[in-house]
Amino acid sequence: QHILDNVNVLIAPRLNVDGAEGDVNFSLDDYVSGTHIRYNANEVDLNRDHVDREQPETKALHENVLAKYMPDYMIDLHHQGTQVTKGEDGPLVSGSILYPTNEDVDPEVLEGSKQLGAVVYDAVESKGYGTLSKYPGGTANTISRNGLANEYGISTLLFEMRGMADHYREDYVLGQKSNGYLIQQGVVTMKAALKAIAGGSIDNADTSFWDDLTPSY
Repeated sequence: QHILDNVNVLIAPRLNVDGAEGDVNFSLDDYVSGTHIRYNANEVDLNRDHVDREQPETKALHENVLAKYMPDYMIDLHHQGTQVTKGEDGPLVSGSILYPTNEDVDPEVLEGSKQLGAVVYDAVESKGYGTLSKYPGGTANTISRNGLANEYGISTLLFEMRGMADHYREDYVLGQKSNGYLIQQGVVTMKAALKAIAGGSIDNADTSFWDDLTPSY
């Protein structure tokens, strides 16, 4: 209740409804499979449509959520394959994170993004699910992490969580135990972020960890 007294929470469970229903016709060579795909029924990658906004899903997000409520923070939860990188002394990474990397992002918005990342990093690392790496993301504003930070002044964080429920590559698919970790990782991430924002501790989050965060490949 303390959190809800101090923070308005908006949750978009899934932007790509058509993709989730399997109404997208791609071959395996197009690097999509099952319910966890990036492309909608018009065969457009929705996370590259945040400038032109030609797709109905992207328009709905911008017009009915972002422009209407003007969020201060956003975590964009994605999936990535399980076979990423291993640290020299640590376990297989449990995911990767990244702040906006477009050069036009306001410095205060960028700092807020890095602080949001620090909150998530500390929360996930403390649970022992694995360790997080630094995602090698692009700088284009068509990507929500960059475009939303620039257009709306939202401090954004991409969290690529390790593993998928289904995929044509068997090594990407999670087992039951790992799937449980994935679910808990999402819960831990959201609760930690909301608590830090509601209580104001996010303003003092130490962002120096970004300088030494292992890159993923």
